[in-house]
Amino acid sequence: MGAQMKYIVCTGAILLFASVVLIYMFYIEAVFPSPKWLYIPNAEQHRNKSVEISPPQLRKDIMSHSEADIFPYINYSHFGMEWKGIIEELEWSYTNLNRELTMNKNVFVRGSGSYGLISMNKSRLFLVPAKRSIQQGNYIHVVMEAYDTYGNRRLRGGDFIQATMSNEKLKKGTAGRVFDYGNGTYSIYFYAAWKGRATINVELALDRQAIIFLKYLNTLEDKDRSMAWTVNLTDGTRYESIYCGIYQERTWEKKCDFIGLFSLGKVALVCDKPENFSCDAILRNKPKSRYIISMAKHRDDIKDVFNLFERASKPPKGKPIEVIMKASKTELKLPKCGPDLPVRLSSGYWINNLTFVPFTCRSQQWQKRDMQRCLSGKHLYMYGDSTIGQIYSQLGMPEEMHIVELTDMTHNFTILRAGTDIRTFEEQTTESVFIDDITDCSSSTPVLVLNFCFHFSTWTTRSYLDRLFSVKFALQRLLKRCPNSIIIIKLAHPRNHVNSGSAAHSSDFKSYDMNRMVRRVFGGMGIRFLDLWDLVLSHSAKNNLHMPKYIIRQEVHYMFSYICPEMVI
Repeated sequence: MGAQMKYIVCTGAILLFASVVLIYMFYIEAVFPSPKWLYIPNAEQHRNKSVEISPPQLRKDIMSHSEADIFPYINYSHFGMEWKGIIEELEWSYTNLNRELTMNKNVFVRGSGSYGLISMNKSRLFLVPAKRSIQQGNYIHVVMEAYDTYGNRRLRGGDFIQATMSNEKLKKGTAGRVFDYGNGTYSIYFYAAWKGRATINVELALDRQAIIFLKYLNTLEDKDRSMAWTVNLTDGTRYESIYCGIYQERTWEKKCDFIGLFSLGKVALVCDKPENFSCDAILRNKPKSRYIISMAKHRDDIKDVFNLFERASKPPKGKPIEVIMKASKTELKLPKCGPDLPVRLSSGYWINNLTFVPFTCRSQQWQKRDMQRCLSGKHLYMYGDSTIGQIYSQLGMPEEMHIVELTDMTHNFTILRAGTDIRTFEEQTTESVFIDDITDCSSSTPVLVLNFCFHFSTWTTRSYLDRLFSVKFALQRLLKRCPNSIIIIKLAHPRNHVNSGSAAHSSDFKSYDMNRMVRRVFGGMGIRFLDLWDLVLSHSAKNNLHMPKYIIRQEVHYMFSYICPEMVI
């Protein structure tokens, strides 16, 4: 009887527990319903902090063949196939749609009569699972369902969403990794890095329509003239102001053209021919840039859409979510900093207002003596824009960190830049020429730090990529003659936008997209990518082109962990 009674009690307890679980699940589904047509791939796996996000698998009948097998035209030409990206986008979005549950016998279904832009006020955010108490060291999963201004469900992705989680009192913050399913649903993952409360904010950096407009603008015939310069010529008695632009997909005649195949690819600097001066006189003068926006606003076909960028200067946020993180002993096992590291589900967090802890690889807060020991036997070469100049100043200026003397570093500034240049055209040098001048690798190890971002935002995608390939070939030549070279590419970060013009020609999406291009072009070469996007985005300071010095110092600590990973404790 005793054994039978135990069996009955155990069985009853199990049934009671199962009933409670089922009731809880039905409650969660009722309060936070998930769309039946949405397929979120590997959702449980994504909550495991040791697993990176991977895209859902495409159909086996597609993936079992090579591209040349199913599309033999690829053997003959790759030109004019921008539509490949559209096919990949549609394959991606339709893979995340359960088509069997959305079949309808009617050809047309009556709509609401209006369809608008995404509205962060109407869009819905909810936690998955729906609990606001999270164990420290786990991942917090937020799902966003996009709705438009009329309350319609948006069934397409492509909106540029950015998200942060912070505790202002504790001065802690981290960025969320946004996963776009292509069907109007987004997953956002945050690492529960600290004990205590946190506020999750999700904002629309740029909507899909604005991005489509930027892509359209990029195809216009005169976009190759979008990054343009004026050059003032004078001999004391005569004066001329001429116009120069970068051309790639245009023809020209009776111009002053300057070709740099090995430094600019197929991009040419083309200037109006002066009436009273020679073409060489152009190169002996300082250029002053002008932006695409001053040109685009006068085009009847596009000037009316700049309201798309008005809200990009003040991004709308969704309703914040409050969570509580419980204390737990966690220790992430991170690799050494090195080439081609993956983009992790979390890039790190600010432990306080002054110290960032990266999760991409093992880093540390470097002491000055250790930095100097790291650079012993090395020569630091730096080429890029003013954000590279900020790091250069931190390393060399006596009033800053002053790790090395300025004479022990070689620095040059991006040419064909935005703004007024202090140098003439002939005094400037491109990245590839700068790299080819690095020939001494026997007495010291070359450490090369580059970036290609903020001065290229108005270039066409084709012109920008062509220049990247010129740099790639120069780096291959460097690695052939100096195989011990350490090459770091600093990627772009989010910045401020003072008006719709700035938000259009230098949008955060453009910078983010350029980061993707850089990783694609230089991936697999042994390049170290210094990705600072989340470091900047997650800090309480306002995103700016030139971030405060205490943030630049964290960039320097992170950079040194890539230069000397063996010294990281």
